[in-house]
Amino acid sequence: MIYEGAIPRRGLNALRADGSLFLYASVLTAFFIPLITKGIQIPITLMVVAWAVGPKRPLREVWKPVLVFSGIYLFHLIGMFYTENISRGIADLEQKLSLILFPILLGTGAFPAGKPAGVLPGGRNAVIAAFIGGTVASVVISFAESWSKYSTSGVVNDFYMSEFSPVHHPSYMAMYMNLAAAALLLKVFAGEYSRRAARTAWIVVLFLVLALIFPASKMGLIQVVFLFIFIALFAWRRGQLLSRNGAMLLTTALAFVVFFKTDPIAKQRVVATVAAVSQDRDPTSQIGSNASRIHAWKISAREIKQFFSNRSGPWNTCPSLVFVFTGLPRAACLAQFGLALRLFPHRYGHAPHGGVHAGEAKRGGILCIL
Repeated sequence: MIYEGAIPRRGLNALRADGSLFLYASVLTAFFIPLITKGIQIPITLMVVAWAVGPKRPLREVWKPVLVFSGIYLFHLIGMFYTENISRGIADLEQKLSLILFPILLGTGAFPAGKPAGVLPGGRNAVIAAFIGGTVASVVISFAESWSKYSTSGVVNDFYMSEFSPVHHPSYMAMYMNLAAAALLLKVFAGEYSRRAARTAWIVVLFLVLALIFPASKMGLIQVVFLFIFIALFAWRRGQLLSRNGAMLLTTALAFVVFFKTDPIAKQRVVATVAAVSQDRDPTSQIGSNASRIHAWKISAREIKQFFSNRSGPWNTCPSLVFVFTGLPRAACLAQFGLALRLFPHRYGHAPHGGVHAGEAKRGGILCIL
């Protein structure tokens, strides 16, 4: 018996035919991406299967956005033509398949055109909302996990950097938080929310932006600055920069600045980075991620200038660093660069007859791990 006002049950074929199955799978995937790493293959597989059996939009209608959003993967693919490290390149392309898979799936997959009974409202908006919800849940879980560790250890660092999220690297965590905040801000300034929904959105944005202090990802902190600039320009073009939402954007930005300036750990990471970049000292005389990255960039720039055609591919960084630090034959560097610490039995720039030098080994190891 079907009661008045009840949502009628829909068969699998009906869900497949109008794209509802793909919508459900996409929402499930979007929600769990910020939450888990182990097992994320399950909702992704469901999403691929739902896309394969469901309706699709012609690629000729959406190829431009698909091309733009899969650009990073395409650049890596082009890099295969001028790298020595073919095997590592193939493995890396396999790991990065999601960079081209998701643009194709979301670009060509068809969601329900209308809102039939029993179907999630909003289409792609439901997918975005699920991602935002998953990100907020991930941040809340991270705070709970950090508080649990802090209550036992009493060490405030349990709230910061790699200790913050029990699942994700700080850079990924910060990326998800920035993306969620960006999605909310774009919808707010596009006028897609009611006044009540906009207030809720601003609370979530403020929570995510201030929480960025705790992963303390340097790239994440840089990204949020560009996010504020981009949203300010977006609001200005829509004539909303001097509106109530514009005032909220300024308030959020100022709150972030104050929170950052008064937080010693996040601030120190940025200060250390600026100092490492601005100093003229040889970065090989320092041990740390900032100095090591700078030295890696310098070596990479030199390799690109000298050997652009065959030794500057995306997967040549570690072999090139090992070659510079050890003087070993390049074939040996390519074969063994994963064992970085074992490849530094001599001093930087010296013949392989010198003794072990711990500083060189540490620096070389850090460089190749990066």
